[in-house]
Amino acid sequence: RQVLRGGRDPCLFPAEGIAGRRARFAAYRDLDAAYKAAREKKTLMTVGTRTINPYAIALANTLQRDRHLKVRQAVFSPNGFYERLVAFWCDHFAIDARKGGAMRLLAPLHEAEAIRPHLAGSFADLLKAAALHPAMLAYLDQTRSVGPNSPVGLKSGRGLNENLARELIELHTMGAGSGYSQKDVRSAAYVLTGLWYRAPVYETAFRPRSAEPGTYRVLGREYGGKRRDMTHIHALLDDLAARKETRRHICRKLVVHFIADDPPQPVVDAMVTAWKRSGGALPAVYRAMLDHPRSWEDGGRKARQPFDFVVAALRALDVPAEALAPGDGAKKGGGRPAADVAALADVMMMTAEGKPAL
Repeated sequence: RQVLRGGRDPCLFPAEGIAGRRARFAAYRDLDAAYKAAREKKTLMTVGTRTINPYAIALANTLQRDRHLKVRQAVFSPNGFYERLVAFWCDHFAIDARKGGAMRLLAPLHEAEAIRPHLAGSFADLLKAAALHPAMLAYLDQTRSVGPNSPVGLKSGRGLNENLARELIELHTMGAGSGYSQKDVRSAAYVLTGLWYRAPVYETAFRPRSAEPGTYRVLGREYGGKRRDMTHIHALLDDLAARKETRRHICRKLVVHFIADDPPQPVVDAMVTAWKRSGGALPAVYRAMLDHPRSWEDGGRKARQPFDFVVAALRALDVPAEALAPGDGAKKGGGRPAADVAALADVMMMTAEGKPAL
């Protein structure tokens, strides 16, 4: 019930909401362009001897607000099990907000759009949502992966980037040492060429002119053809999601997260069986773990991770919701120049039609 409720309940972040965040992408781009233009003209704002980058400040402020709201979401949610699942899957499909400016905008969207709404569905749907989200493509440099024999590759001399293919097989699905080869990884990278995202709207797209032509064998199955399209990528992910190695890898990780670092094998086996019978329906897998008597023996075998520890402490102390609201540095700064610039960066982001000007 918690998993179903959690997927329906609104998420507190991004701070402006999903639609609001996406509506402001162009404004962030314009703010960056204005900063670069001012740098060229040597008209940058300064505080003392230090030049100021309003674009970087706006990104930092936005990410910090989202971090506050993420803690607040976990502390006050009535669906504690769902929130622990969110933590597990965000770690499983890990990205890093510190990689590039746009990642600070995309990381909260990855959780809000790709992770949270799919925890009550199938693993295949969750995998496709998480792995094909623009945040994952940006984090793993998928836009740098071009088919060497594609029209774009032949013209530019660019080639493969295997980051996404390796993460998909080694971390997201089958797990390290599960029987795949480097040839499988490289073939998967060929299948994934053409996978792209449109900037500044950050929507996943397929670019046929960047896709490597031909057919490629990954783990005994063939993908591709004369004309490449997104269906070949979806087929690859569906097949990876359905593999027995994937079932065992994910179920074991779930037991490690919830029960013990040395997971009881009977619990893992029960979850693998539920996965197979249900066709990868995640609620059936969670239920198999919760229903197994071994899951409730030998309590106290898990130490809380730092985020869980902080959330549990705030819940235990009954901290009021307003104490966890994102702060306004400009108001609390007493007129400090840095706080004023931070406030100015935010105001610039809110100007009419997203057209800030230095």
